[in-house]
Amino acid sequence: MNKLDTNNNGGFPLTLNDFRFIDDSVRLALYDICGAFGITGAVILYGCQVQQQGNYMVVSEGAILNNGEIWHVFPHNFSIPNGFNEAPYWNFIEQNDPAGSKVFFDGVTHQVYKVRKATGSAVPDPAAITSIQMDGLSRLPDLSESVADLTLAPGAVPSNNAYREIVLKRGRMANLELSVYCPINGTTLLATIPDGYRPTAYLTGICFDLSSGSLFRYTVDKDNGRIVVSLLSGDPVASGTFVIQISYII
Repeated sequence: MNKLDTNNNGGFPLTLNDFRFIDDSVRLALYDICGAFGITGAVILYGCQVQQQGNYMVVSEGAILNNGEIWHVFPHNFSIPNGFNEAPYWNFIEQNDPAGSKVFFDGVTHQVYKVRKATGSAVPDPAAITSIQMDGLSRLPDLSESVADLTLAPGAVPSNNAYREIVLKRGRMANLELSVYCPINGTTLLATIPDGYRPTAYLTGICFDLSSGSLFRYTVDKDNGRIVVSLLSGDPVASGTFVIQISYII
């Protein structure tokens, strides 16, 4: 990102243009970061939860990206009329901080601390720079990432050069990688997905025993995370090697 070089001594001729350069550099960097995630339009970056309590709305702290700028949302409440059944509004406003009242050398007083934030209201704020209905804003997807080990069934061991059986969670998406050798006895448990990494729906699909070529059905239980296989076609086998790689929503 752009920066102001302050490494040279000798009396820096500081001007307002230098502050503008710093401000523009920071704003451009933030805009580029958001652009890296393909964000377009107005998007809630975090927080900004709105909950009705009686005749008013409670808004939690957060931030909204709008028109290439990040607008902070401070915790606040706003009232709603009885019988209100429309989506309220986010208002992007600019206010003067009293601490920024400065008397210039020419004797003129200027307000130089501009607080730019987003606030909620039942109807658009006429003083706002712009207003957007709350139901028109999406949220930045959760990009957090974590990995958990699958719990292998008794007698099951990693196979096919695998040394670790895992499920990788990125936001609400999970990628499961299971490569295991296991004794087969009817419907057979291969492994269990830990709590917090389990799918929102039951999953089923087809897999093969890599040794015999027999066809198996695998099933993932959304409630207890159990991954089981059962023979569909081919000769029954005493043991099998299975590779299951699937993605699902948590």
